[in-house]
Amino acid sequence: MYDPLLSNSFIYGRNVYSYYLSASFKAFDFFDIKAGLRDEYTITTVGNQNGIIPDYNFLSPSVVLSHKITKTQTIKLSYSKRIERPDFGDLNPFVNAADPYNVNFGNPNLHPEIGNNFELGYNKSFDKGGNINITTFYRHNGFDVKQVTTAYQSYKEGDSTYNNVYANSRANVGAEVRIGINFSASLPLTKKLTIRPNMLFSNRRIMDDLPNTPSFVSGYEYRLNLNAAYEFSNTFVAETFANYNSPNVGLQGKNQSFFAYNFAVRKQFWDKKASIGLTTSVPFNEYVNQSASLVQPGNTQYSLRQVPFRSFGISFSYKFGKLEFKKDDKEKDANPGLPQPDNNNNN
Repeated sequence: MYDPLLSNSFIYGRNVYSYYLSASFKAFDFFDIKAGLRDEYTITTVGNQNGIIPDYNFLSPSVVLSHKITKTQTIKLSYSKRIERPDFGDLNPFVNAADPYNVNFGNPNLHPEIGNNFELGYNKSFDKGGNINITTFYRHNGFDVKQVTTAYQSYKEGDSTYNNVYANSRANVGAEVRIGINFSASLPLTKKLTIRPNMLFSNRRIMDDLPNTPSFVSGYEYRLNLNAAYEFSNTFVAETFANYNSPNVGLQGKNQSFFAYNFAVRKQFWDKKASIGLTTSVPFNEYVNQSASLVQPGNTQYSLRQVPFRSFGISFSYKFGKLEFKKDDKEKDANPGLPQPDNNNNN
């Protein structure tokens, strides 16, 4: 039954108009430089009593300096400035009280996040295949959007009053800074076995000026990924993938660690025109546990989500026909003065 006291209408629209410029050139016979500038103008409309979200313009520059040390070794320094706009769920002020002890609502006054990212990387490739990549980074996120939880002894929504309620919304808390290093590689250990590790280690700092929250929190985090592929024959391949995320610090607590894994095999036949694949995710666990803790002055909340990750799948594909696009030679000769597109200069 429709209840006007528990209902709302949030009519929302967004248009983004943009243009960009890019250039590639060499400097001092040492650096290869790629630079770009993107201009974005955002118009957001809200068609009800929730107010007006101002239009805004944003310039997003980026630059990459690279130097080839040898034929197989490259260093790279890059900077980019990016905008992350809040999505519809972050802005929608409608109060979701499906769980009367944990209500959720958005904030239509959110400012977009502004990111400044610096990276220094090193890449080495090997003659027999494979490569390693090491990247250090500094990432500053201004107007950082975070979930903020407030505890209420009593909370009124519509004509109902709830006791011992946690109200969850979104806010621009201040800034987040990440400093870390990322290591990734593709390593052919044998002609048949290849492993692809990916490891990220970082320090995360959050600074905010909100009431009833710490003004500064910090913690170390890491993520470990490993993919392994074994080629039994040129038509039969098996792969496995595992991912582990360490506990990560939050504004008002922390999320606990996360681990997931999957397996896959693929068999090709009929001259590789057809293939059949089998995949499974977390086959030995019915659920993947996702826990979080929330610490506030005078109270602590612990939550546990059991996500049904376990799955099994089968796929079949078949390739047929051949499609080619060729420019007619007569058409080329008819316009000898027109410049041809440069496929090597992509943004």
